[in-house]
Order: sequence, then C-alpha cells, then structure tokens
Amino acid sequence: MTATIERVPDSRVADLDEVLGKGMEGEFVRGRDRAREEKEGRSEQFQTFDCYVRKEWPAQKVADQLRVSVGQVYLARHRVGQS
Repeated sequence: MTATIERVPDSRVADLDEVLGKGMEGEFVRGRDRAREEKEGRSEQFQTFDCYVRKEWPAQKVADQLRVSVGQVYLARHRVGQS
C-alpha cells in the first residue's frame, strides 16, 4: 500500500505535458510564420525576376514599378535564375 502523501501530486513540479504542449505550439506558430514569410519573399523575387528577365524591362524600371532597389532586382535575377 502507498502512503497517502506519496499519492498527492507535488504542486512545485510542472506538468510535463503542459510544458511540452506550450513549447511545441510556439514552435509550430513560429515555423508557420517563417514559411509564410519565405513564400511571400519568393513570390516577390519571382515577380521581380519575371519583369527583369522575361519581360526584359530595364532594372531601374523594375525597381521603380515594384518599389525595390536596383540591387534587389539583380539579386532576384541571381536567386531565381539558380533555382
């Protein structure tokens, strides 16, 4: 038979399931947000690439129309062109 005091949960010890659940939920949310940002960034780069390479717009026109720097236009050409 187990003593009564040993059957009472210690309030100073955290519930492992609760701690892990909160941690995993936070990781999921952060991962989802990173994926969304990455996807949006890729679509912006593809749009920049499309205007500069496929439509053959001058880099300055692409930069002005899409409100990015000329450097970002060249970077998009480099990054999208490699994939």
